[in-house]
Parts: sequence; structure tokens; C-alpha cells
Amino acid sequence: MFSSNKVDNKIVLILDVQSSIVQGTLVIADHEIPKVIFTYSAEINIKSSNDNSSFVKSALVVIKEVIDSALRFIHHSDNINEFTHLHKKIHSVHYVLSSPWIVSDAKVLSKQFEKETEITQKYIIDLIDVDNKSSTKSNKLLQIIEQKIFDVKLNSYSVTDWEHKVSRNLEVSFTASTINSNMLDYFILQCKQIVNKNKIYFHSSLLLQFIGIEEVLEPGKNYCLIHVHGNNTDVSIVRKEACIFFGSYDFGTKDLIEEVAKETGNGLQAADSLLALYADNKLYNSENKKNIIAIEKISKQWLGELKGLLKEKELNIKPPTSVILNCSTHNACFVKVIKESIPGVSIYTLSLDDLLNRVSFNHLTDIKILTALYTIAIHSLNDNVVLK
Repeated sequence: MFSSNKVDNKIVLILDVQSSIVQGTLVIADHEIPKVIFTYSAEINIKSSNDNSSFVKSALVVIKEVIDSALRFIHHSDNINEFTHLHKKIHSVHYVLSSPWIVSDAKVLSKQFEKETEITQKYIIDLIDVDNKSSTKSNKLLQIIEQKIFDVKLNSYSVTDWEHKVSRNLEVSFTASTINSNMLDYFILQCKQIVNKNKIYFHSSLLLQFIGIEEVLEPGKNYCLIHVHGNNTDVSIVRKEACIFFGSYDFGTKDLIEEVAKETGNGLQAADSLLALYADNKLYNSENKKNIIAIEKISKQWLGELKGLLKEKELNIKPPTSVILNCSTHNACFVKVIKESIPGVSIYTLSLDDLLNRVSFNHLTDIKILTALYTIAIHSLNDNVVLK
């Protein structure tokens, strides 16, 4: 099923499900600029490494808490009175999933023809469907929930207007996201009381970030997008404006703080402060040599896992490839470790100033970069994005 046209003046619920937190966002899908009218966040307290079953149960409880908070907001007349044109109900739900909930793969399919052959959208979609069935054949529990076509090449040349063109060879670059079908059912079940199943959509966090960044910035043709969550880091590589790699590993901002706390013998709050001071170059060698060594050791472990993940696919980060970084906290610390280890690389951290001309926030909402980016991306979805 393809994305529908933009929905005007109706309420959309975005559920951002990460490794350690769930955030709910209510958005009025206005014709020009979407408006965020409510945000609510709750932490998932159990790490997946401890007990997967308990982790899933905890996440589902948190999702329900977030949904209930959104419904209370809608049904409270004082909150919604200023939007007199709205019905007091949610029109659709968009799940935004990060690892460990979803796996996204960047793929390239090639086809040679004996003679000039007409290329249609149906032909390309059917070609992708055959590949998807092959990919999920070995695991019946896997289900494709999202796809995006990045590039179509005819006779080795990228073509934007490829519908009904003829060619002797075809190359399609696309991404597909998969999820465990049991988990998919759990997510749908959480929303069964508020919307029909066909109004529940699923997205890859990294793919939405890519779409949002391409909407609001001019990032260049080659860059690496790094999103550091609480307990995971998600990575995508963009080459010639197409995602060629998606990956993730279990090391995030919470892990960084916890490991620094252990290494330095401090509490979590003190470790958090040490990281901020380190990023600002306010830890002096004579007084804090032990702390500096500990922070650099743990930071390089994070970077080592990043490099190891990319090395598996014979990829690396080096100029002219730039880095776009988005962290739940300690942006400056991650910028510092990348700059010191990869000389000459250009690093850009997303800011709200980049986004606020494409999305608005109601008073008393949390104004966050990811919230803005997801809202912009979902608002811009077109028929090249397969939702379900």
C-alpha cells in the first residue's frame, strides 16, 4: 500500500519507539506546515540484553502509557478548544521504529534485457516484491513494512522520469525495512481502540531522518547519518543521494555514561557532568588525568564499534564524506571523538533552527529535533514510499 495524499486538519499520532524511550507526538497535519500540539515521553526501564521478553512487555506498557496520555490530551476540552475545526479523535498512527525493533537494508537490483524493454512502476514493484519474498523466505516471522526507491538507472544512467521509458538494462536502488511479525501484531494491538488497522503505518527512524534531512538541508551527495540513542547507535551511509547502508550496534548515550561512571568510580550524575566538562575542554590533565583517560577509552570503544560495523561492508568515513550527527545527549562529546579520530571530516549537528520553518510547535510542547524531523518527513511522504 502506498502513502495517501497529505491529510489536512486532522490529528496524527506519531509513536517514536527507541531502545530506551517512547515518545508520543500529536500533530495537526495542516495543508502547509504541520503543527505539533502535544508531546509525551516515557522511559523503557529494562535493557534488551537482560531479558528480551521482559523488555518487550515493558516497551508495550510504555507505549500504552504514551497513547493514554495523548488521548487524555485530546479529550480534555481546554487543550483542544483553540482548534475548533478538529474532531476529537486520532486520524492515523505512525510508528517510528529504531533498533532493536526494526532492521533496514539498502539493496541494488539489476536486470539485463535481450531487447529494449518498457520500464513501468508495476514492473519495478514486482521485481522488489520477488526480492523481498526471497529475503524473508528463511524466516517466516519477518515481514516487510516499509520500502523506498532511491534511484532508477536505465542503460547505466540515473533517470528521474523513468516511467514507460525503454532500456536494455535496469538498476534499482532501494531500501526495505523488516520487523518480527509477532512484534508487529503487538504494536497494532496497542492502537486497536483508536484507529482502524489500515490507518497504522510503520517507518524506519533512519529512513525518516534521511527524508527529513533531504527536505530541509542541502547535505551534499555523500554523507554518514549517525543517530545515538540511549542504548543503541543507528548508522546510514548516503552516496549520490541514495542510502547504500543501514546498520546499528548496542552502544548509546546511556551506555557511555554508565561505563564512564564505572571506570571513574563516580555516580551517573557525576559521570554525566564529567562528559560535559570533557567536551568543553574543561577537564585539566593535572587534576583529572584519570577521568580524561577513562572518557577517551570508553568514547573510543563507541567509535571502534562504529568503524567495525562499517568495515564489515567495506565502508568507512573519510573526506569528502561528511557526518550528520544526532544524539539524545552529549552531542559535543561525540563530535570531539569523531574529529580527533578522523582528521578532516566535516561534522554537522542538527539544530532546531534548521527545521522550524517547516514545522510549528504549540506552547507547552517539548521542542525536539527528532520530533520536528519526523513530523516534516511524514508530512512530505509521497508515492515512492511504501508504508505497509
